[in-house]
Amino acid sequence: MLCYTTSNPYRYPNIYDLTEEDFAKLSATRVKSRSHPIKENLAVLQQSVENYVRNSRPFQLESFEYAIVLNNPTLKQRKRKIELLRTNNVFDFLPYLKRFTIFKENHDKHDRISFVYAEYIKRLIKKE
Repeated sequence: MLCYTTSNPYRYPNIYDLTEEDFAKLSATRVKSRSHPIKENLAVLQQSVENYVRNSRPFQLESFEYAIVLNNPTLKQRKRKIELLRTNNVFDFLPYLKRFTIFKENHDKHDRISFVYAEYIKRLIKKE
């Protein structure tokens, strides 16, 4: 799938590794039984994209990625898209820096107890 916004292309590859010949065969009226589910899944994806574009004005790439691309079984998931969506919901820990000095320390190794403890405190603060 290819999406253009302000002349910048964004590619979203699907899970099917089709050659150009195989892809051209999908548009035929009679499709082989093993290619039929692929054709149906791509048609459902195309319909959902068309509905989203038709109903969302103005078009925003971030909301499109969240609504269509994220967790779509037909599309390959890329780390960049998921990280982009996670950064939108960043919790502000600045008011807690004086109270909890553990936030000032470096916890870059995930297999250490200090990392786990810091993450546990962050989760407890978010629940407040």
